[in-house]
Amino acid sequence: MLSKWMVLVVAAITFTMTGTYAPPVTAADDMERTYTIKRNGSKIGTLTHKVTRRGDSLTFESDTRIAVKELDITLYHRDNKFRSVWHKGELESFSSDTDIQGKNSHIAGIRHGDRLVITGPDGTADAPNKSIPNTYWNIATVDATHLINKENGAIQEIDISKVQSKDIMAGGKKVEAQHFLMTGGQNQSLYYDDGGTWLGTVFRHSGGNLIEIVLE
Repeated sequence: MLSKWMVLVVAAITFTMTGTYAPPVTAADDMERTYTIKRNGSKIGTLTHKVTRRGDSLTFESDTRIAVKELDITLYHRDNKFRSVWHKGELESFSSDTDIQGKNSHIAGIRHGDRLVITGPDGTADAPNKSIPNTYWNIATVDATHLINKENGAIQEIDISKVQSKDIMAGGKKVEAQHFLMTGGQNQSLYYDDGGTWLGTVFRHSGGNLIEIVLE
């Protein structure tokens, strides 16, 4: 039960990478943000995003840390570190390292002309055109048609539609958020502010537990 639930949680958090969309930050912008991961209102982990700009190049990094504990004993842990390099709005390369209960895996991607080649435990594959990271920091996620899982390189077709704006808690206060509904795998809500900042996501896994990722 626990491992099945964790697969669903992390899949929703960690599908990623590629595409030709320009990142939604200005040339002068760097940013670092931290998100809390909750299950039924209780904190089980953190997610950090960091963007660094240098001229026409941009580096995006994310760090996901999940630990399920009982009586201060860790029953399950899952960590992922991901790094991508963009140039003039195009993804050039990425690397991703995952630790699940002490079992480590690595995947990487590199652009060759119009192709983004992903190498992982199951071999190599080309990402479809207009795939996008669902690390979510990029508002262009809402126009994506495919996501690539940053842990194993699997490609998933998705559909994202805008629904009515909603007041949510993010950054320690109530804000009016743009609300998008993603379907095609793990159904979930995505929230952004008017400037394109990702505020968080909410979904239920197959067991009915409420999973929230919220900007601190």
